[in-house]
Amino acid sequence: MKGLKKLLTGVLAATMIMAGSLTAFASEGAAIKIENASEGQTYNLYQIFTFEPSSASATNGVYKLSAKWEGFSSEYFTVSNDEFKYITLTTDANGNALLNSNTAAAFAQEALAWAKANNVEVDGTVTAPKEKDDDFVTTVEFSSLDYGYYLVDSSLGVLCALNTNTPSAVFEEKNDIPDIDKKVTEDSTNSLGENNDAQIGQTIYYVSNVNLKVGGEDYIVTDKMTNGLDFTGITSVTVGEATLSEGTDYTVETSENNHGFVLTFANDYLKKLTADATAVISYTAVLNENAVLASATNDNEIYLNYNNGVETVHRYTHTKTYPLDIIKYAAEDETEKTPIAGAHFTMKNTTDNSDVYFVVSTDGATYTVVAEGTTGATKEIVTIADKKITVNGLDADTYELTETQAPEGRNLLDKPVKVTINNTVSVEDPAEIAIPNGTGSLLPSTGGIGTTIFYIIGGILIVAGFAYFIVRRKADAE
Repeated sequence: MKGLKKLLTGVLAATMIMAGSLTAFASEGAAIKIENASEGQTYNLYQIFTFEPSSASATNGVYKLSAKWEGFSSEYFTVSNDEFKYITLTTDANGNALLNSNTAAAFAQEALAWAKANNVEVDGTVTAPKEKDDDFVTTVEFSSLDYGYYLVDSSLGVLCALNTNTPSAVFEEKNDIPDIDKKVTEDSTNSLGENNDAQIGQTIYYVSNVNLKVGGEDYIVTDKMTNGLDFTGITSVTVGEATLSEGTDYTVETSENNHGFVLTFANDYLKKLTADATAVISYTAVLNENAVLASATNDNEIYLNYNNGVETVHRYTHTKTYPLDIIKYAAEDETEKTPIAGAHFTMKNTTDNSDVYFVVSTDGATYTVVAEGTTGATKEIVTIADKKITVNGLDADTYELTETQAPEGRNLLDKPVKVTINNTVSVEDPAEIAIPNGTGSLLPSTGGIGTTIFYIIGGILIVAGFAYFIVRRKADAE
């Protein structure tokens, strides 16, 4: 217990080297400087120990816990099996106990957590400029400091390295700036990337990775979608094998008109991190009837705010959807292909064999894909005279058009017509399919009603022939 008493009354007069935190020894009028300070970062200074110089020397004396930190020592400087939590029972040439550098990082984290939990007032605050010249290093400074040991914190984490050989200290910011990325799933390949294709009404799957830094705080993820995308919900938020709990570890607020969301990580959760981690946010949106057509894109933007307002780089994904022109013409008009009226079609996406539904423009020439169940939706396309039919909102995929009713006087197509949309299609250069309709009699198909008719007619002829034979024989006998 002698070592503990010595700590509480002034053990830390010796040089400390703390590999995992930044505390600083400073004399009155001296400064603590942070070089390579991250732009826009706010740095907070806490004086953990005060210094009372001895009468013999201005640089020798006794270190004591600051009055604002009362209670910290009894809770955190504990003894177990004659070992101290943060010091080793070794002494330097002057008989002073030394801090164990292997546990210094834990000391800094616990000290900072205790300070925030107990609302310890900071002893200084400086903010680095949000923009800096690439030709020089930004330095922020705490000046006119009293003797003592100090802890420096920012939303990037507790700063690293300590050398207290001189009254003034200069440190370099080595904590990484948090970042965020974003990917979208392309359903045809089930791969993640920055671009995908989709059909209106289709659910789109996104994944965003957020770097969470030890000691970080005020992490807010903002996601913004253009009018063609409707946010439909967070699927999960995970860190490693753990699934975070909404309402406890984070909160979500849906943006106006469902065009995005704001996800805020709880600072209480962030304080529990003992190592940098990656939070994986999985969520969905639906491509709606307001979607713009290729080559324009329906975009999803995401970025991270931290340290009460500092923003990361904004990341984007881009979703395309495509048009198709349908021309129904008379087979004999092969040169002009003038559109004719009265052909009825349904459309299927062959990838999942699903019916495609539409809302129709007032002139009957434009069909916009919508989700099944949309008010006024139909799955029937009807051609009109002298105008091609344009279908908007298709995936880069293969579709089948099945004619359910032919124009008057024309033959019904006997099988579906396939059309493939590729990702080079655009409003300026849409996909197009021209479908002829012929006239005249159709030969009955094998195994169809035509074969049955032949059987019936043949049977009638046999019966008639037999009857004729009987009647003729009877007549001859008379």
